[in-house]
Amino acid sequence: AVIVIGFAIMAFPVFAMQKAISLMSTLSLAAITALGPLFVFLFQLVESRVAYAPATMTGLMIYFAGAVLAAYGGAGHSDVKSIIHKRRQPSQNS
Repeated sequence: AVIVIGFAIMAFPVFAMQKAISLMSTLSLAAITALGPLFVFLFQLVESRVAYAPATMTGLMIYFAGAVLAAYGGAGHSDVKSIIHKRRQPSQNS
């Protein structure tokens, strides 16, 4: 039973992420991925064994803002087509 639960918890998110990469924009995917630490923090609040710290929330807000800015900046560059440079042939001056 533990193996089945572990497989569902580990393999399904990886499979879902691979499918999402082909279906979503870079910006959307990066923004959703950046929400991971926020969900961990919210689950810690629900569990109530870990005390809330304002510094943790401040760090999460800074992290999330930086992740969104990085994703937005990366999305702007992902639309640029790659340029293939032709290799220069050495001149045959004899």
